Amino acid sequence: MLNSKKGRALLVIAIVCGIGGIWFLSHDTRTTYKGRSLDHWLDNGSEAELKEAVHAIGTNAIPRLLKLLQADHKSISHKIHREVAEAAYAANIQVAIPFEPAYDKWAKAEKGFAALGTNAWPAVPILSNWLVRGEFPQAASGLFAIGEAGVPALLSASQSENEDIRRAVAGIAAGAGFGDTNMTVNDRRLIQALVAMTQDQEHLVRAFAVLSLAGATSAPDLVIPALTTGLNDPQKDVRRCSARSLGYFGPLATNAVPRLQEMTLETNSGASSAALEALRRIQSVSDGSPIPRQ
Repeated sequence: MLNSKKGRALLVIAIVCGIGGIWFLSHDTRTTYKGRSLDHWLDNGSEAELKEAVHAIGTNAIPRLLKLLQADHKSISHKIHREVAEAAYAANIQVAIPFEPAYDKWAKAEKGFAALGTNAWPAVPILSNWLVRGEFPQAASGLFAIGEAGVPALLSASQSENEDIRRAVAGIAAGAGFGDTNMTVNDRRLIQALVAMTQDQEHLVRAFAVLSLAGATSAPDLVIPALTTGLNDPQKDVRRCSARSLGYFGPLATNAVPRLQEMTLETNSGASSAALEALRRIQSVSDGSPIPRQ
């Protein structure tokens, strides 16, 4: 009976599997390497394997990477994903759902563009247009992954009146604040833009910016003063993220130690624990070099 929880779950699962089958049949087989699809290498390949596969596929990979970046977390497919999960859980049914969260797709696209590098330049006009118009703010991650060719669009978007666009730019390397060694920001123009965004009126933009600056250890003269200022931000999340990022600069951030020590006494456990971790990192390296991420 379809009126039962189990019946509804099975119906939704059938719909999802049907849509998944259509996607499979329409998948572009040109984006393959060694008999495996581009998605296989994005999901399962090591960094070296992914780079080899993407370079072999070449610019044929761009349409698929752009498609991944267009994933909408508010789309019907993601609503179905949630409904299936809820219905299956209620009916005690275990099922593999052929949909990925949009955020996972964005991350895959970023990996692909990073592997393709400067060879992905044909995608820059499309990504720039998506970002500046606010159609797909997540295009910022693709532009960042491509490198220098994507910087002008990121600089322009960093001053957008649209908060979603500014937030996307501010978060281009936010993973650096959580130890992702692949998230490095070396372009000084981009670092300056991120520093400016630490003063944004929206606290989420400020928080993402200070996390991204953890990957800008090549410019301590610009970054450390901005992160130290962030320790006094009225928003606890910005203070916490500033402390996290300062830790990656090791002894170079010694001037921030007094304020970090004060933060350890805050009642907010997140901010105080971040301050303690930053102090440990700052005081654990003696040669003056930025502390490795862990």
